[in-house]
Amino acid sequence: MNDKILENHKKYIERIDLYKKSGWDFIEERKEIIKKSLPIQGKILEIGAGKGYFSVELAKQNYKFISIDNSTEELEYAKMNLQYYDLLKNVEFRVMDAEKSEFTDNYFDVIFCVGMLHHSQNYKKFIDETIRILKPEGKFVLSDFSKKGLGIIQENHKAEGRVHPENSVYISDIIEYLFEKNYEIIRIDSQFQDTIIIYKNRAK
Repeated sequence: MNDKILENHKKYIERIDLYKKSGWDFIEERKEIIKKSLPIQGKILEIGAGKGYFSVELAKQNYKFISIDNSTEELEYAKMNLQYYDLLKNVEFRVMDAEKSEFTDNYFDVIFCVGMLHHSQNYKKFIDETIRILKPEGKFVLSDFSKKGLGIIQENHKAEGRVHPENSVYISDIIEYLFEKNYEIIRIDSQFQDTIIIYKNRAK
């Protein structure tokens, strides 16, 4: 294993430990999101790979899936994190804008998006596009930071000399947007993360 992968993994673990000091074990939280999303089968998509924290946990459970992100740099980090655990074979990474998906209608059975919503430039377009590529009986698992979680992120970024922007959209905005549509929505919140499971064509 090359030095670049080892150094990347060291930073990966340091970030996990940093948040644990704030009382937030976001790896266990991601495992819980997977557990709450069962059964998971068929064609799976992850939107917003980032540095691969959710990708790793999904791949560790032997799921095979496509993962997209609009940042080539972030995908390189994610790939190295998967390589460290010898799990890269489980994931097909693609550079893609989630608001302008290249997938055909009704393509995926399960779609995950964890920790990316607050980066969306046009959340309504993002939601509509994601539901377009979801199969009629599919489910869309959408999770993002709660206000408390965002506060911890901002504190940690500040300590590192960086700035994390305020969220422009929350899970509650998505629920409000989808209220008049024919989707069943199940909400599963934790202390630091808000999560909903959206069922495309299942009656409320």
